[in-house]
Amino acid sequence: MLTSIVTVDARKIMDTRGMPTIEVDVGLACGSRGRAAISAAGATQPEQHANAGRRAQDDTLDTITMVNNQVTHAIAGLDVMNQQCLDERLQALARAHPCTPSRGNAYLSLSVAACRAAAAARNWPLHMHIAELAGTGRCEIPIPMISVLSARAHPDDHAATHELMIIPTGANSMAQAAHMSSLVRSAIATLCQQYGLTVLMTLDGRLSPSCHSTREALELLQHAIAIAGLVPGEDVHIAIDGDGTVLRDIADKSPQPPAPPVPTTAEITHTLNQWRAHFAIGTVVDALDASDWDGWQSLTQTLGSHLQLPGNRLFANQPDRLRQGAGLAVANAIVINANQKTTLTDIIDMVALAKQHQYASILSSVDGETGDTFMADLAVGTAAGQIRAGSLHTSNAARQYSQLLRIEASSDIAYATPPFPLRRPVAHP
Repeated sequence: MLTSIVTVDARKIMDTRGMPTIEVDVGLACGSRGRAAISAAGATQPEQHANAGRRAQDDTLDTITMVNNQVTHAIAGLDVMNQQCLDERLQALARAHPCTPSRGNAYLSLSVAACRAAAAARNWPLHMHIAELAGTGRCEIPIPMISVLSARAHPDDHAATHELMIIPTGANSMAQAAHMSSLVRSAIATLCQQYGLTVLMTLDGRLSPSCHSTREALELLQHAIAIAGLVPGEDVHIAIDGDGTVLRDIADKSPQPPAPPVPTTAEITHTLNQWRAHFAIGTVVDALDASDWDGWQSLTQTLGSHLQLPGNRLFANQPDRLRQGAGLAVANAIVINANQKTTLTDIIDMVALAKQHQYASILSSVDGETGDTFMADLAVGTAAGQIRAGSLHTSNAARQYSQLLRIEASSDIAYATPPFPLRRPVAHP
C-alpha cells in the first residue's frame, strides 16, 4: 500500500527550555514523509532544572531507542490514512510501556508526523486533512488569546493573578488581530516608561511591570488598550489566568504585606463582578481551585452569562472531568493542552466532546516548545475557535501565529466568531 509506514526515525533535539526532547520522521511507501516535534510537559522551575535535565536526558535517549525499535516494529505497515487505527496502536503501546513525559511526547509526535505524511501524500494542507479526520465539515481561523503581562513575576509584585492576556474580539481576521495585539503591547511599554515602572520580561515574553495588585495591572492594561486607539470591551477583551489559585486583590503596597485570609467563593465572585464592571474583562481561566466543584458551580451560575470561564486545571485534559463538569453546569469553556495528550485522535475527540456539551474550546500547549507549528493547523482543522500560543514576543508563539497568517492569506477560511460572552455589543437604533 502506497500510504503504509515504511520508516520511522527518532532523534534528540532541544526545546525552548534548553531541555532534550524528541523529533520523529515517518516515511511512507510512496516516498512522502512527515515530521513532528511536540514538546513534553515537565518540570520547569529553576530549582528543578538540574535534576530534571539529567532525568530528561536519560529518558529521551531511552525513548529514542524504544521508538526506533519496538514502536517502529509495532506500526510498520500501518496505513496513515487510517489515523484512528494508528492512534489505537500508539495508545496500546503507551499503556504497555510506562508513559514518562518524553514517551508521551514521542507517541504524540509519531501521531502528528504520520498525519503530516498522510497530508503530504494527498498534496493537501495539514489543516484540511485534520478537518477531514475531525469531521468538522469546515475549517476556521481561531481567535488568539495573546499573553502580554505577568502580574506577579516582579519581586515587588503582590498581585495574585498569574497572567493577563488580550483577546482581539473586534478583529475580523487574524491579520487584524495580530496588528491590534502589537499595538497594545507597544502601548503597555510606553505607559510603563511614562509611569516610571520597573519592567522585567519573563522567559515566555510577557512584560512584568512592578504593579502592586492585580487591579493596578488591570488599570495599566485597560489604559494601554485605549491609547492604542482601540475600544476596551469591543475591540479587545482582557483575559485573566488565575493559575488554579484563588484571586486576591491586594491593595497594601508595603514591601511585605501581611498575607490576607483566603477569600471565599462569594468574595472571589464579588471581586470578579467588580472588576467586570470597571475593566474589559471577558475571560477568567481557573478562577478557583480545581477541587472546588461547589465553588465553580456557584461562580458559573453567577458569572457564566457575563464571562468566559474556562477550566484548565479544573478539567485537566480529562474527558471524564469534562463530562462531570458539564453535568454540574460548571464553567463554560475548556483549555485543551495539546501536548499533554497521547495522540492526535485524543485531541480531536476532546474538542468534539467540548462542542457536544456546548463548551468553548481554547487550544493551548504547556512548558517548552520546539518550533513545530502543528497546533495552528490543529486549531484551524478542528474549528476549535480559540488558540492560546503565548506572547507575540517569543519565537515559538510567533511561528504559530505566523502559520495562522499563512493559512488565512492562502485560503478563504473564515475567521472565528467570538463565544457568546465575548461578542461585540449589538448597536440598537
